[in-house]
Amino acid sequence: MQQQNICYTCIAQKKVTLIEVGDERFHKLVAKLIEEVSGVNQFKSYVYEDWCYNCICEGDYTYICVAQKDFPNRISFGFLHKVKENFQPSAASRFHNYIEEEMEKYSNEKDVDKISMVKEQLEQVQKIMKENLESVFERDDKLKILDSKTEQLNINSTNFKKRTEDLKNVMCRKNLRMTLIIVSVIVIIILIIVFAACGITFSNCRPSPTPTPNNSSATVFKPNINLK
Repeated sequence: MQQQNICYTCIAQKKVTLIEVGDERFHKLVAKLIEEVSGVNQFKSYVYEDWCYNCICEGDYTYICVAQKDFPNRISFGFLHKVKENFQPSAASRFHNYIEEEMEKYSNEKDVDKISMVKEQLEQVQKIMKENLESVFERDDKLKILDSKTEQLNINSTNFKKRTEDLKNVMCRKNLRMTLIIVSVIVIIILIIVFAACGITFSNCRPSPTPTPNNSSATVFKPNINLK
């Protein structure tokens, strides 16, 4: 059985997959793409190998369909518009069969182009920009590397600041210790000089006592008076 042109469809809300229909081999790559594009309103196509990943991001919801690379872009977005207009979040579990039917119908380009209303929708997406999906993932990897380097720089800056503060504290303690040693040496030298000059008991520096008269050794003068 020949594979149809639109072979996978996914609807996600805030990066959480609600519905996926079709070839499950696209699940992993589409999940990664949802991480990149959700949250930004856009209409865009991403090419990867032989497939084109068409996206409509609107509000909290992301609609993606995978089609063969040479399948007309306008048809894929016409299909996504139809799915978006009819999707009801409350009935997501019952939407699976509807998507399967629309995928089969829109995969037939001739049948789709016969519907005038669909043509009006398709004209709105004629100029959808295509981008290589590999470049998207490569850009994401570069951003992650940049984030990693920025985080490492912040860590290095924090470590450098901490080392600087530690070094400052060490130098302050070292300077304080050196000051105490110098003051102690000066005090010791002063004490040595004082002790050398005055003695340990400071006896050499005390003033000499004033001598007092000794009465016991004094000669008493008695005048020789002759009275007649």
